[in-house]
Amino acid sequence: MDALKRVAGGYLLLTAAVVGIFSMVEPLFHASTEDALYSPIWEYINPFTGLAILLGIGFSYARKRDAGSLDTNGPVTWGPLVANVLFYGFVGVGLMYFWNWFYSLNDAYTVLGGAEPGLAWKVTDIAFPLVSGALGAALLRDGR
Repeated sequence: MDALKRVAGGYLLLTAAVVGIFSMVEPLFHASTEDALYSPIWEYINPFTGLAILLGIGFSYARKRDAGSLDTNGPVTWGPLVANVLFYGFVGVGLMYFWNWFYSLNDAYTVLGGAEPGLAWKVTDIAFPLVSGALGAALLRDGR
């Protein structure tokens, strides 16, 4: 099981690096137009990011379950706090990511105007590398 956790950790860390770096360098080579708001490379990155989010939710839930619950009467300990932040961070990023990705796949869904999906992508591109990198590094380091 430790080998599986380390492989998943490496995948999460690699995906975090790709999303983080590419979201920073994309404006250097892609000029947005009405027809192409984003670089077509995102179409290749998105499925890998979706898989990383699902893995992150699963492994962070297992970590949260193993760390125990936050004791409301006693002092806050580091393990349960980090486990809860990672799990709920992945859930939040996952909700925003999958909503926005499915929105971009369906041209008939036009409930939103122009700026909201772009803002949601940028928030996701900032938050995903943080939670994925943190959990990936933890899984690689000690398998927890």
